[in-house]
Amino acid sequence: MKAIACIGLLFSIFITGCIRAAKVPMDTIYYEGPEKAGNSHLIVFLPGRGDRLGTYMKHGFIDAIRQKGLNVDMAEADAYEAYYQDGSIGVRLREDIIGPAKAKGYKHIWLVGISMGGTGALLYASKYPDDISGVIAFSPFLGDEEIIGKIKNADGVQNWNPGRITEDDWQDFLWLWIKNYETEKSLPVYLGYGDHDRFAPVNNIFATALPRDHVVVINGAHDWQTWETLWGIFIEKLRPEINPKD
Repeated sequence: MKAIACIGLLFSIFITGCIRAAKVPMDTIYYEGPEKAGNSHLIVFLPGRGDRLGTYMKHGFIDAIRQKGLNVDMAEADAYEAYYQDGSIGVRLREDIIGPAKAKGYKHIWLVGISMGGTGALLYASKYPDDISGVIAFSPFLGDEEIIGKIKNADGVQNWNPGRITEDDWQDFLWLWIKNYETEKSLPVYLGYGDHDRFAPVNNIFATALPRDHVVVINGAHDWQTWETLWGIFIEKLRPEINPKD
């Protein structure tokens, strides 16, 4: 199955205009936890469309972890649009960030992504669930109107049947993984979004496949103000899982 390798069409409706080519290896900024040695936990942040390295630091995600006193190392991946358009997002994350992190001794790796980054985190989890410990997705883009319409017409993802899935049906692959999540639960997945987000209707469908306490919906839109608030909520919610001292 080449679900991650065949996602260019996904972003043909999500990404427009000229973009820089995907760089190999992918650039990454690392932020050490307070102890700076022997840490087994790493959070990898994936950017949204148009965001660049330093965006998560700018919006307080790094400092929020530090202010809570959590001894967790962090990394911002420069996973911009080109990696999705050429289908290399999964390979680059695995070879340039996740694999090297595991080789350095990180035993617990979480992916956190907003919008496009949330999509990337979920795609990675669906393809390589054994590589990571969990996912936090904020307002992820989950496919075009055709696939969403099919799921709605089936009266929900649990009643939807994609039939035969070919190797380029990345959307069917992802939604089949979402459908089976309740029974398989290969790793913890958390979802957060604003009730006025443009992706709220499809995220509402996604939420039905997750445990109720894994979903947080607040008053907000598809913007950083909403995601900053959600991040503060999830830090407390997941403190026992993302902080090795608790």
